[in-house]
Amino acid sequence: MKKITFIFSPILLILLIVASERFSVGPFNPGTVTGTVLDSATNLVWERCSRGQTSAADCAEAATTTDWETALTYCDGLTVGTLSDWRLPTIKELGTIVNYNFETPAIETALFPNTPSGLYWSSTTNPSDTSPGGRDKAMHIDFNEGGLEDSAKTATTLYVRCVTGP
Repeated sequence: MKKITFIFSPILLILLIVASERFSVGPFNPGTVTGTVLDSATNLVWERCSRGQTSAADCAEAATTTDWETALTYCDGLTVGTLSDWRLPTIKELGTIVNYNFETPAIETALFPNTPSGLYWSSTTNPSDTSPGGRDKAMHIDFNEGGLEDSAKTATTLYVRCVTGP
């Protein structure tokens, strides 16, 4: 019985460490440019509102969805204040703003107000050449609970939030 306890103790410790890292988000602060949020841990600067919203009224307008190519173009052409070097985030970058302590949406709404509890595009193409749809799909995060999925790049419309920085 002691061997079983010995085997399971390290496994439980690893699970505890992984779970605690999953909850580490931010710290986030209002960016130096109006309409932005700074992630102090990654030095990424995030668009405060989703595409279709404006920062003037706490992102109160309805966020709009779009296909993947349009999302890439939107971020590439975005200017917020003096910042113009925006991009659609990678799946790894997008995952850094998910807050698993919250649901519906799984994000810090004090700094990202009125974020829809929906699917958000990343710039990351599905890495599999063999899965159905494979490279014709892009990865996205469901901000309802923070799940990771993929969708067809052309036949699906999802929400968009852009990022700039290192």
